[in-house]
Amino acid sequence: MDMSPTQAGPSRFLLLAALGAMLAGCQTVQERRLLVTPAALKAGRAIAIISTSADEPCRFNANYLEVVDQRRIYGAATMQLDTASAPSDFSDRFGFFDAFVLEPGDYWLRLQSFNVSRHFRDANVAAFHLEPGEIRYVGNVHVGGCRDLLVRVGEEWSSVRAALPGRFPALDVDAVAVPAMVRGAAFAGGPITSPPAPLSLREPFLDAGAIRPPGEGEAPSTADSPPVVPPPSPPPIRGVSSTAAAPKPLSTQQRPAASPGSFHFLSLDPVRFIFGLSSGASWLRPSSADPQGIGRVGPNFYVDVGLTFCDVASVSASFGAMFPSDRGSFTQTVVGDGAPFSASSTLQITNYSFALGPRTPLLVLSPDANSVWAAALFADYGWSRIAGNRNIESCVDCRKEDFDLPGGNFMRIGANIGKVAVSAPRPGLVLTIAYQRYLSGAAMAQELRAGFSFWL
Repeated sequence: MDMSPTQAGPSRFLLLAALGAMLAGCQTVQERRLLVTPAALKAGRAIAIISTSADEPCRFNANYLEVVDQRRIYGAATMQLDTASAPSDFSDRFGFFDAFVLEPGDYWLRLQSFNVSRHFRDANVAAFHLEPGEIRYVGNVHVGGCRDLLVRVGEEWSSVRAALPGRFPALDVDAVAVPAMVRGAAFAGGPITSPPAPLSLREPFLDAGAIRPPGEGEAPSTADSPPVVPPPSPPPIRGVSSTAAAPKPLSTQQRPAASPGSFHFLSLDPVRFIFGLSSGASWLRPSSADPQGIGRVGPNFYVDVGLTFCDVASVSASFGAMFPSDRGSFTQTVVGDGAPFSASSTLQITNYSFALGPRTPLLVLSPDANSVWAAALFADYGWSRIAGNRNIESCVDCRKEDFDLPGGNFMRIGANIGKVAVSAPRPGLVLTIAYQRYLSGAAMAQELRAGFSFWL
């Protein structure tokens, strides 16, 4: 489709704006690590050092760790956990470590999966607190297995301490605090000096010990020796509390968990697939409809497919048609299997479109046992291809009229509301209502659509 200079400028701007919304906040790992310096501490922020490890790297059911600010809906940072494609940071085990500049406050360590068919319910495996100007080693999250996961929280400070200067040379390793980690429903504050009881509602996420605070049960530390003591009990079997027998592993689909409460945003999901049907009304511009003898308004029907990314951006495609009245229909005598008969023409206006844009995360309206009622808003910018013809169906050599109906760009706003499951697999039935306005030059003027879609 040719675009005039006056059309191309706004269209390119809108495209760049949409892409910018999708990529907002993106930052390379190297750029982020360059910010981990004492200057951040002087500005009143804090630095969290986190390590992870795994019994084995995973290729098809890989997981990662998300650092989530308890005051906000978005994750503040992510790091590798058991991804086979990433090289280990340690020579003696498969694991990773990293440091993040964060605002002071309370944070969750949340387990997430790269596999779109998995979704962990209540996946917060640990919590920690940061003070202004503090450098803190939070701890080590260890995962066993790839399909059925067993997780324990502990510490691997000795190996992290040895590797820290090579990656973050500006940090003083002797200034790093190694306090206790808190696990459970909320941040409780204060140190933990003994392993807590198993979390019965979140099997198999059972604590395997806690990090001791500096100065408890250990000799005074020196400048060359960090104030760390191993857990008070021998290293337990992965995912097993040192005070409880090993449970039978449960899959992510089987594990019970408390349902989330109302009026908060659902945890961001890496990818969701959407398939649905929608219908409504379409309006053609008089300059396109009148010369062809076509009605200016008519019902429509569409098949919609799409993907959402981290619940804050989406791409979608629609394939369908509108059915206006036809003032220019014709009849023609045709010959079938029997005697000749008169057949009337039918009108077809097709519309194929592609769109992308930002969206809000899913707001939980009402929780249920295994799902939630949730809602979201979205805005899209897209491109459409519109075509029309008038012909006699099933006739090979009958008269046929093709219309010159130009496609064009459009803006769309809408809302989703429906029931979304919070355990894998994640089928959900969602109602979508949208208004679509076409920019000048397109044959269509506007559309109003509503329909149901499955979210997977």
